[in-house]
Order: sequence, then C-alpha cells, then structure tokens
Amino acid sequence: NGTFDIAAANNGAEVQSLSGSGAVLLGGQTLTLTNAGGDFAGVIQGNGGLNIAGGNEVLSGANTYSGATNVAQWSTLELSGSGSIAASSGLVNNGTFDIAAANNGAEVQSLSGSGAVLLGGQTLTLTNAGGDFAGVIQGNGGLNIAGGNEVLSGANTYTGATSVAEWSTLQLSGSGAIAASSGLVNNGTFDIAATNNGAEVQSLSGSGAVLLGGQTLTLTNAHDTFAGV
Repeated sequence: NGTFDIAAANNGAEVQSLSGSGAVLLGGQTLTLTNAGGDFAGVIQGNGGLNIAGGNEVLSGANTYSGATNVAQWSTLELSGSGSIAASSGLVNNGTFDIAAANNGAEVQSLSGSGAVLLGGQTLTLTNAGGDFAGVIQGNGGLNIAGGNEVLSGANTYTGATSVAEWSTLQLSGSGAIAASSGLVNNGTFDIAATNNGAEVQSLSGSGAVLLGGQTLTLTNAHDTFAGV
C-alpha cells in the first residue's frame, strides 16, 4: 500500500502475486508475477513492462507504464472497474485477457498472441495496432480499431460491432473471422486478401476501402449503406 520500486534492479523482479493500492515504480525494468492471485488497485508506472507468468491477476487502477504487457499460457490478466493498461506499448496475450468487469471497456495499443480475449459486454479498442492475434475474441462486446494495422487470424466469436477508423486497417488472415459480429463500420481499410476462404460479415457500412484480393466478401444480414470502395 506504499511504494514498491524495482527501477534499480539488474534484471527486473519476480513476485508471486501483487495486491494493495500503492505504487509500483518499474523504471525500465519488467515486473513478473509468477503465481498471480491478487487485486491491485494502485498504479504501475515507468518505462518497463508487466509479465503475468502464472495465475490470475486483477488490475483495477489506471496504470501508466509504457513497456510491453505479456500474459502467458494458462494465465489471466483481468481489468476491473477503472483498470487500465492503455499506456502499455502492446499486449502479447497467450493466456486470457478479461475486460468483462471494466467500467468502460479497455484500450490497448496493440494485440498479438494466441490466447483468449473475454469482452463480456465491453468494447476493446486498439489505439496503435500492429499485431497479429491468432486467438479468439469472445463475448457480447465489440472491437474498435482506432489506429494502426491489426491482423486477426483466429475465428473470433464476439457479437458486438466492429469499427475501423480512418487511416486504420483490419486485416483477416488465414482462418481469421468476424462473422458473428453484429456489423462492420469501416471508415479505414478492411482487408480479406490473405484469408483462406474469403470472409463473412453481417453488414457493412462506412466510407472506407475493402480489399478483396481474390476472395469473396459475404454479407449475411445486410441492412446498411456503404459509401466506400
């Protein structure tokens, strides 16, 4: 509930679990949780990163650290209430990233890995996308590509809306799918050229570009107007 400072450590630090409401000062180091099971309501800050190597960690504070966030296989990082990792340079999720208990969804700069994203009814926003995510995004919530270029190569099952902002790209690759999404609002670029068998979306609106390559885009519940190309 005070301050935990690892900035002067040679090789970062490991703790089994983290709870309380104090400050964690990373400096340029990485904090690794090896058997997470706590709820940390404080602020993790610095240029370093956070590694969830085991267990289930809940973050309910508005963290400001700018290094990478890693979630290992069989591990979980949950954001609750006002919990945030928006300043982190990117999320490598090979376990579970759960934002269902967040108050207003969650922002991450970029998403990669092969794990699960649990939206609940929330929206996940990627602000500086640059990853290839081969896992599954699931829940009633939605996905917003607000910046950058995100590749989805997994068969996602989330049912909320998908939005692609101007100057942003959502690319489906291989078996990548957003067929369960309630609709695609594309004001940037939606690229299905690298898919195995084309793509399905329920409906298409916006004013962006759709890049088919040699694939077919199928609209399964069309009801909108698309002003793009």
